Amino acid sequence: MLRQRREKVWVNINFLALSALKYYATTPGPYQQQATQIHLALNNNLLQTLVTQYYDRGYLFEQYDDRDGRGVSSHPFTGWTALLTLVAADMY
Repeated sequence: MLRQRREKVWVNINFLALSALKYYATTPGPYQQQATQIHLALNNNLLQTLVTQYYDRGYLFEQYDDRDGRGVSSHPFTGWTALLTLVAADMY
């Protein structure tokens, strides 16, 4: 049985996933529709998590809890978390 591994959410890894999903969402093929749906969901979830934590706590964080979205680890942190600007602009 495959066990699901749960880790903290890293914005830079999500950015790479969004970039790949956007490629497959815009490339004709058997996974185009599924990639589009996953891309939109991940994009919205990531932005909602970052913006919510910023408004609630006043910081951007290095990592976010995978269950409740709460910012954890280093703060204030604007290293790769600043990628939210490119995610919001849909620029990969």
